[in-house]
Amino acid sequence: MIAAQTELNAATASLHSQVQQVVAGIERKYQLAAANERSLRESFDLNKTQIQDISRKEFRLRELQREVDSNRVLYETFLARLKETAATSDINSANAQVVDHAVTPMAPSKPRKGLILGIAALVAAVLGVALAFLREALDNTFRTSEDVESRIDVPLLGVVPLVAPGSRARLAHLFRTSEDLRFCEAIRTLRTALVLSDLDRPRQTVLVTSSLADEGKSTVAVNLAFSMAHIERTLLVEADLRNPSLAAHFNLPARTPGLADLIAGRGRLEDCLHQVGKLTMLPAGNVPTNPQELLSSPRLGRILQALAGRYQRIIIDSPPSQVVSDALLLAKLSQALIYVIHAESTPIPLVQKGIGRLLRSRAPVLGVVLNQYDLAKAGRYDKPYESDGYLAASLAQAARG
Repeated sequence: MIAAQTELNAATASLHSQVQQVVAGIERKYQLAAANERSLRESFDLNKTQIQDISRKEFRLRELQREVDSNRVLYETFLARLKETAATSDINSANAQVVDHAVTPMAPSKPRKGLILGIAALVAAVLGVALAFLREALDNTFRTSEDVESRIDVPLLGVVPLVAPGSRARLAHLFRTSEDLRFCEAIRTLRTALVLSDLDRPRQTVLVTSSLADEGKSTVAVNLAFSMAHIERTLLVEADLRNPSLAAHFNLPARTPGLADLIAGRGRLEDCLHQVGKLTMLPAGNVPTNPQELLSSPRLGRILQALAGRYQRIIIDSPPSQVVSDALLLAKLSQALIYVIHAESTPIPLVQKGIGRLLRSRAPVLGVVLNQYDLAKAGRYDKPYESDGYLAASLAQAARG
């Protein structure tokens, strides 16, 4: 049994050795075949590259050949023309004579600068006129006093000229300092219109408003109040509780009590009134969070009645009528309303809408003031000094209204 097992193992080992030899032989053949394949591939790639290089050189050769043929044809053509020229060079040319000698011109024939400048000037003039008419058609603002008279059915009380730009505090002091004489004269004209409108009915409380902010209503109100203070006991009331500026313009102490404190019952009247020259001021005071509720309070009416017993004229600076409805509330407590229009800025439909809204609320609209009117641009320097006839007609219409 053991001998048989030993023989079987020996046979197995011999068979395994033979198999390994066969596998090794196959591997050597495979490696040889792979080496042959690589050699053939390299030879193929080399031959392919050589063929491509030969093709490129053949193409270049054909291109050079065509160029040679073209140059040969061109050369033969030139050579033939040269021979023709040489053959005909001995033939006499046609006889010619000078008819007129050339004269050096004194001026260039082109370009014709005079004509060009004339055409350019004509085109510029036509374009300028067209642009002027276009601007005239598209401009929807008040540019002259005639625009105010023709577009709205409200008298024109005065025209305030354009003043040099500056801070709002400087504008508030213009009448006091007499810095701009034309401005001061325009304010006096407005004052005269207001005083003469009292001939038929008393207009003790005067409200000043506008359509939008930055139209100059506060400037007109403050300077009108200063001018009125020269002839009457005048009180300036700042009722614009949303954007007060009176205290800052006249260097009043911080947190100065004013109208809002009086209505809310937080201050005494004597503490809220401030004297600036001949004018008494009632600033807005500490700005509340509910300005409209304060202005609609019955206390405001009682305060104005009490002040009416002490002052001949009360000028109220109101918020813009088209921004908030505070002006409608204040108009019910006033005997006259002056509407300020910014020249060449305020749209005409906006003013028509604002004044119409006030008239429907039965507000006592006395007239309008055309503010920031550029006299130099309009070419009418005498506009603030309105003629007596024009002023009388405006005041008569305002009194009838």
